[in-house]
Amino acid sequence: MALITVVNTVELTVDFEELAGFPKLTDGPDKQPTLTTEYKVAWPDAPTLLLQLRGNEQGDVTRVRDLPHAHPIRPNMFFKTGVLGPLDENIALATNPTGDVRFASYTHAKITCTYAVPPFAPGDTGTPADTFFSEGFNPRAEFLTIPVTLLFWDAGKTEALAEADAPQKIIRLADWTFVDNWRATFPDAAFDLMGAVNDANVKAPRIGRTFGEGELLFQPPRAATVLNGDGVQGWKLEYNLTYKPTGWNNFYHNGSFSRIYDNAGAELDVYDPGDFKDIIP
Repeated sequence: MALITVVNTVELTVDFEELAGFPKLTDGPDKQPTLTTEYKVAWPDAPTLLLQLRGNEQGDVTRVRDLPHAHPIRPNMFFKTGVLGPLDENIALATNPTGDVRFASYTHAKITCTYAVPPFAPGDTGTPADTFFSEGFNPRAEFLTIPVTLLFWDAGKTEALAEADAPQKIIRLADWTFVDNWRATFPDAAFDLMGAVNDANVKAPRIGRTFGEGELLFQPPRAATVLNGDGVQGWKLEYNLTYKPTGWNNFYHNGSFSRIYDNAGAELDVYDPGDFKDIIP
């Protein structure tokens, strides 16, 4: 099953108010617009509000994502960072929400927030990755030496090409890359598909290109452990699929690219076909 992303608008369930003098908008031709504001919220509710402002993401194959909060005066600007601190004086002998009197407690908190236009740089403190996936397309090439058998320098076939005269052809390829910013578990397909080619058509969702059967070669992904905003460890995976327009199981013969057949008359798969559905966004 292909990956599915369900995107929701974040719901703020905590009572709060914007402080006087805010929001403040910074904009101009030479900089990205930013919006800053400050919210007043009851001290016990402040951590919950901060978590809700930054949104949430969870799941692997089916992704459920709550977008960061969008400020009403600039709906295209989303919560990026927030700093939580006390708004008023410490309450003497008050009980902390954790029940531990060794820690300070206040009546109200102030959350100083920055909003910005996506995409954000991945890894901003308190902010989920702006997208589950980012996608790229990078050039690559390989050289093909064309056999000189039955090749001549003239139409009359009086002068055959020598081995030293074998023409070179550049085969244009490309690396389709995409980054899965969050996977709760390491996918088995990352191991199982190494060196395989796609056994069915595959569509790159953002590039909009549909790659034909056997045109993509799966390279081992780069992987790194990451933490989401709630401190849960997951995986960031950088995939690289090499696109070859002629197909990876087609080989040059008599001026064109063709399949090779074995002694039983079956097509020879030099590259094993594989199902790419578990790793394609």
